[in-house]
Amino acid sequence: MLKTFFVTGFNSAKGVGKASGKAYEFANLFNLSPVRNWETEQGKSVSKGFSVEDDKCLKADASLVSQLNSYEYPCLITAEIGIDPEDMTKTILVSLKGCEFVDLEQMIGASKLAVSSPVEEHKGSKEDSFKTKV
Repeated sequence: MLKTFFVTGFNSAKGVGKASGKAYEFANLFNLSPVRNWETEQGKSVSKGFSVEDDKCLKADASLVSQLNSYEYPCLITAEIGIDPEDMTKTILVSLKGCEFVDLEQMIGASKLAVSSPVEEHKGSKEDSFKTKV
């Protein structure tokens, strides 16, 4: 089945497990998924927009790593999906059909685009962080 996903990024890894000693290789795509509403007898949610959830990332066949690494993110990826042979209840991207970079800075405007990044860890003492430098 051919589907298109809005992908914010991807990661991959290859190595040998510390505890098991077994070789592993994987690739995951982080895609925007609609935030889902729920309703029960006890309550209901009101949600709008999209989220990126680690546990709901798209699994990709490891043979696609080189191609995925060549893409710029975020992007729209059109891919063929199939049943994951390791878990028949899940899907996996088996081939990539196309990619279109989404330039958020151009779309929104660089001055309006706020991107958060991790704060650098301060190496000094707590007292050092409160001193005024002259």
